[in-house]
Amino acid sequence: TGKQAYKTAYEAALKPKNRPSSQYLKNCLLYDTGSTLHIVNQRRFLVDYEPNTGQLGMISTGGGPVRPEGIGTAVFTSSWVVEGRRYSCELCLQQAVYLPKIDVNIFSGIRHYNNGGRLMGQRLVDS
Repeated sequence: TGKQAYKTAYEAALKPKNRPSSQYLKNCLLYDTGSTLHIVNQRRFLVDYEPNTGQLGMISTGGGPVRPEGIGTAVFTSSWVVEGRRYSCELCLQQAVYLPKIDVNIFSGIRHYNNGGRLMGQRLVDS
């Protein structure tokens, strides 16, 4: 029929027409079990920002080594509505590095696990 079949939903999502916009991704937070650092790409998420004046060294990313522009506590707010009732919560990530050129914000699964946290299905569990 002229339409290409995809083996997985992930493969289909990689097609350019299915990719989220870069601005959408800039506001997303990815739980990454391979990252040892919390990383944010927008200064507005950091509540106690400290610029990098040499205290932070280079870090390795998928795009190569980069020097963070700063560090601080990142705060993300999530809200949702269930049966007409509004809920919200805040997630605070301490010592998050600021890399404005990274595509998506990173929540370090390794740091979460090392501090006693875990995932239960689709839920984050605190220590």
